[in-house]
Amino acid sequence: MAIAICIFSSLLGFVAVTVESIIFDMTFWQGCATYFGVSFTACILTGAIIALRGNLPEGNGNPWELQAD
Repeated sequence: MAIAICIFSSLLGFVAVTVESIIFDMTFWQGCATYFGVSFTACILTGAIIALRGNLPEGNGNPWELQAD
């Protein structure tokens, strides 16, 4: 699920950078840097939101608490 969210957010980042490149007339390398920055940030943010909301597949929602067997 996390991988699917990361891929989806990366695609959203690519669309945003494509539109941004057209509007601001950016170069290829500026577009690449912005694309990787946006997709990486979106992936980190979605992962943090999932962890903070407790929607992890295992555990009780607290990623720092060790689980007893």
